[in-house]
Amino acid sequence: MKTLLVALAVTTLLLTASCKTGTQRPDQTLHDTCWIWSTDYLETVLSVAGELRRDDPMASAFLIGGEAWPATTEQRLAIGNAGYHACMDGLATSFDSASGYHAICERQGRDNAAGKAAWILKAQARRAGLTGAAPSGALANADRVTAFYVDGYAACMAEHAP
Repeated sequence: MKTLLVALAVTTLLLTASCKTGTQRPDQTLHDTCWIWSTDYLETVLSVAGELRRDDPMASAFLIGGEAWPATTEQRLAIGNAGYHACMDGLATSFDSASGYHAICERQGRDNAAGKAAWILKAQARRAGLTGAAPSGALANADRVTAFYVDGYAACMAEHAP
C-alpha cells in the first residue's frame, strides 16, 4: 500500500510538472536537473526540521507544514514539488545542457545553494515559530533558496561563455 502511495505521489509530481510547462516538452536534462534539485531541497528541509524538532517544535512544524513527524507523504510531495517548480522557472532562461561547462556549473550552483539553504530555512522557521506564522516555510522559501542555485549556475555559465 505504501509503495502504491509513493508511486501515485511521483506520478502526480510528474504530471503537475508537465502541466506547468504547457504542451511543450521541457528539455529532459533540465527536468532531470530540477528533479535532483528538488530531492536535495527536500532532504535539506527534512534535515533542518528534524534538527529543529528537538529544541523548537513550533519552528519545525512551520517548516514542514504541520506537526506530524516524520513528514507525511503529502508534505514531502508538496515540498519537493515547490523545489522542482522553482528550479524549472529559475533555470529556464540560463540553462544550457549542450555547454561543456554545464555539469561543472550545475554542481557549483547546487553546492552554493546547499550551503545557504539550511541557514535560511532554519532562520525563517525559528522566526515563524516565535510569531506563530502559518505553515509551510519550505513552500514559502523554495523560490528564495532556489535562487541561490539558479544564480550560482548562471554566474558560472556566464564566466565560461565564449
